[in-house]
Amino acid sequence: MITNGRVQLYPFLRVALMLVVGVVVGEAYSSSVAQIVYASVAVALVVASLFCWRKPVLQTCLVFVAVTVVGAWYTAHYVKVHETVLPKHDVETRVAVMSRPVVKGRVVRFDALGVGGACNGRMLKVTLLRDDGVPCADSVRLGDGLVLWSVLKSPADVTRSQRGRFNYSLWLRTHDFVAQTFVLPGNWKTEVLRLTSVSKVQRLRLAALRLRDRLLKNIGSTLDDETLAVASAMALGDKSSLDKELKERYSVSGASHLLALSGLHLSVIYVVLSLIVVRRRWNVWGQVAAVAAIWGYVLLVGMPASVVRAALMITLYASAAAAGNDGMVGNNIGIAATLMLLFNPYCLWDVGFQMSFAAVLAIFVFFLPIYRVVPKEWTFTHRFGRWVWTVVAVSVAAQVGVAPLVLYYFGRFSCYFLLTNIVAIPLATVVIYLALAFLCTSFVPYVSTAVALVLGWAVKLLDWSVGAVASLPGASIDGLYVGRLQLFLIYVFIGCMYMVSRYCWKVYCFLHYRVNR
Repeated sequence: MITNGRVQLYPFLRVALMLVVGVVVGEAYSSSVAQIVYASVAVALVVASLFCWRKPVLQTCLVFVAVTVVGAWYTAHYVKVHETVLPKHDVETRVAVMSRPVVKGRVVRFDALGVGGACNGRMLKVTLLRDDGVPCADSVRLGDGLVLWSVLKSPADVTRSQRGRFNYSLWLRTHDFVAQTFVLPGNWKTEVLRLTSVSKVQRLRLAALRLRDRLLKNIGSTLDDETLAVASAMALGDKSSLDKELKERYSVSGASHLLALSGLHLSVIYVVLSLIVVRRRWNVWGQVAAVAAIWGYVLLVGMPASVVRAALMITLYASAAAAGNDGMVGNNIGIAATLMLLFNPYCLWDVGFQMSFAAVLAIFVFFLPIYRVVPKEWTFTHRFGRWVWTVVAVSVAAQVGVAPLVLYYFGRFSCYFLLTNIVAIPLATVVIYLALAFLCTSFVPYVSTAVALVLGWAVKLLDWSVGAVASLPGASIDGLYVGRLQLFLIYVFIGCMYMVSRYCWKVYCFLHYRVNR
């Protein structure tokens, strides 16, 4: 097949980009433009494209605009369907606790799933005021059923002062939180709830979270607090035990991505599963088993956007591997983004979604140009040097995609991210392996104790290395806030520099060929 460049090789990536534009338009004008208008325009564009089959460029443009309009229509429809009108007075609400309650001062906070009523099947942020009376808020556990009498506050009415441009109310809507409520002592009670009114997916998720909570209790009885906090975050996605000092240390050094489940963690797990179950004779069934285990793990850790993205890409890669073909990374990125946006258009505003796809897309675009800067004879002859340069190239490429978003949301740039990744990524890989081994052997007394001891050493070494980088002079530059226009112009500048570098590389190759001819 003759193509006009790399872009044509990845049609799903282009569809995903047009869909992103449609989601932005649909969310901005969801209340001012009727859905019938979007549907009529989309049909007209599709019909017009059918009459332009002799003009492929025009036909392609019409199809892309149609995808954008369909994305806007779907987003407007999604917003209307999921819109919930909350009463302005105290109301009785039945909920199931969906996260480990966290005690902070005189309050206990946790996430809850509405069971019945206006919030049925939707998420709530619940805060219980502690009191010496009965019932005691400290006794609430994950999976408990509660009956609350309180005022439900819409995410649009929730405000929270926070550094940077992180929009808390938008974050609530993105993660399907329909309300936030503050409950006074005596205005709640425990009750055994029947979950027949919520979806099977929500019931399955609750069962998985209960299993995760039992695993956390098992490892909590063996590991010390610091080791437990890091191991729980890196292996099970539970960051409730991480204190501010630890988070700040990882953030300053540029290692925050190690504490948040992402493609790195799932890749490590997939490699282990591939070595165990994937064999040449039963490659297809081995890939199916590996993918099923990956999605079970995704459900276990609560299905965050970055993990779902990584699981989708691993699924596409495994499907291509089972069929004996090499999957195209660009198309995999596009398909994963499209599926996630169709499932929930609001996930586009999730910071984790944005950073995850920005990092993967930047690695896909910039890795090879950066990797080829160093001549082959300098890297390919030395295995360790090749590994180090690969880590450097991946880190720089990912930083190009993520750094503008970090500046926009948090106003921080980590100066020693290269040093951190070279040192911390191998240690983090070891910690993930040991944490998974400990989870698998937690019911075997002596073996689990030995694994826990080694895991503790690995976590302490990881924390020490991250802390050493964070303590260096000028480890981070804070206060570098950029606006939306500046963020857009930064990415435009990066794109222009990429095009200029590609043109210069082609000129260099042409001149080198002419000289050596």
